[in-house]
Amino acid sequence: MRMHRYRHFYISRIKRSKIMKPSLKWISTFLGITVLAAVMVFSIASCQQEPDPDPEVPTTLQKTVWTDPSENQLAFTKTDVTIYTPSGQQQFKVKNTVKNGQNTTLFFTNSKENDYIVCGDSSVIEVNLGSLQQSGEWNKENSDWDAPEIQFTLSAINDPETGSTTGILITFDRPINHVNLTVKNTNVGSSAEKMSSTKLTGFGSTWTLSPIHVIRTGAASVWFNNVQGAAFGSARSVPVQQ
Repeated sequence: MRMHRYRHFYISRIKRSKIMKPSLKWISTFLGITVLAAVMVFSIASCQQEPDPDPEVPTTLQKTVWTDPSENQLAFTKTDVTIYTPSGQQQFKVKNTVKNGQNTTLFFTNSKENDYIVCGDSSVIEVNLGSLQQSGEWNKENSDWDAPEIQFTLSAINDPETGSTTGILITFDRPINHVNLTVKNTNVGSSAEKMSSTKLTGFGSTWTLSPIHVIRTGAASVWFNNVQGAAFGSARSVPVQQ
């Protein structure tokens, strides 16, 4: 009877041992795979390099505006340039920069023959970008914080047959292509007023406000307000005909 109990106890232990051994082996394998995966992830992460920073416009040109004799303009930011021509405006992002002595060439496409601007420490030397191909003769405009007020004069645009005033010609004392001036910021008062169809169009320093509604023959006044980054002189008046 005692031998029978001992034999039963021994067999029970063997069965439990056979059940437990695969479980321990599986746990060890799982832990090993987990540790290996963690090591691989850490190794891959440590090998990855941070991407190169975006190329930038030279610091001396950032937040500056340049004008050529034809009143085309360049407006630089930290990583972009916007060009203003009679056909409209275009924005380009700097793709690459090459330093050559005191000069820096900004490339705006992958081409090394076109779409570039050559600039000095504080000058624009050559532009070959979009519809602009111009060497030298680029003049720097005053920055926003030291620019004087933009002054302007007015002239009436009259219908050659009726003599009635249909619009107003506005001539500024400098090109304003880069200024965010819209018809909403343009006010007309006294003897004339804007219409729902009135538009402000132009280029450089010469702009047209048309059509307008003349209330009565007399003097119409024009002024500008709430123009971000620019200040304009006080209201001006111009004779208009009904």
